[in-house]
Amino acid sequence: MTAQPVVVEIIRGTVVEARHRGCAALARPNADVVATLGDPSVRTTTRSTIKAIQALELVTSGAANRFALTPRELALVCASHNGENMHKQVVSQLLARAGLTPEALQCGPHRPMHVPAAEAQIRAGEPATCLDNNCSGKHTGMLLACLHRGWPLESYLDPTHPLQVQILAHLRTLAGDPSIEVAGRDGCSAPTFGISVQALAVVAARLAAPQGPHKDAITTLTRAMAAHPDMVGGTDRLDTALMRVAGGRLMCKIGAESSYLVSVFPNNAMPEGLGLAFKIEDGGRRALGPWVIAVLHRLGVLSRDEVAQLHAHAAPTRRNCRNTEVGSVHVTEDTLQARAFAV
Repeated sequence: MTAQPVVVEIIRGTVVEARHRGCAALARPNADVVATLGDPSVRTTTRSTIKAIQALELVTSGAANRFALTPRELALVCASHNGENMHKQVVSQLLARAGLTPEALQCGPHRPMHVPAAEAQIRAGEPATCLDNNCSGKHTGMLLACLHRGWPLESYLDPTHPLQVQILAHLRTLAGDPSIEVAGRDGCSAPTFGISVQALAVVAARLAAPQGPHKDAITTLTRAMAAHPDMVGGTDRLDTALMRVAGGRLMCKIGAESSYLVSVFPNNAMPEGLGLAFKIEDGGRRALGPWVIAVLHRLGVLSRDEVAQLHAHAAPTRRNCRNTEVGSVHVTEDTLQARAFAV
């Protein structure tokens, strides 16, 4: 297999200390893959990139209406959140509204991803709970959908459960690939799916400009995410910063091991919308923000001023224990000049 191109270099002083390789694909809603970098036929796992699809049954079933979910709450259902108080409060409220308790969540506990929140929890001697889990909103949405449908709650994560079967069906339809299967368990124990990077780009494009019977439901979810980016990630998170700066022009979602999905909504320059999928080969998250932002700038999705507002994610400075600047994270010139991103 041909090696993926180096997309990001980690520099210390005058030396390139490390290199991250990756691939990417750009697609339109008609499933045309219009541009690629590297080999995007490589399979990866969906992980958290498809949370809008995992929340689709919540809306299409009528559960979101039954439990009166607001756009802000729908964004939290599609989140990999920080575990800040604003996130945990919404999860608790949704569970209570449905007559459920946090014990119904099967995502498992972990400390909040937001370091100050985790440190405060430790100082207070409080244990981590499932509410802190970055996927607790997703699991709450799944439980509400099951409750509304009359499906079993205790087995909602089983790949053969009606909810998970429906999620897989939605993914296959959006990707245009009936061969997609469950590949394993996610960190939160939900099924995750094997998919090529280019198929993930098609999914992103069809989330940007949906068609078919679930058009309105998909639009409701993706626009909720774009309108409430603080719920999707939180303080200092790439998803939140990018959607906030874009001002409702796109939806983006990170996945573990550095996969990334961006849905650019239809606009004057891109009337059909655009879907992008990225994968850092070694899973190095430090490379993801600079690369994604550079490509979006290259495509004209982000202006120079908007990139400047995203400086902490676009061009992070490497510092040592004395807070002295010692290096940088640099997107390679070959990547930026590639014809692949001259769409």
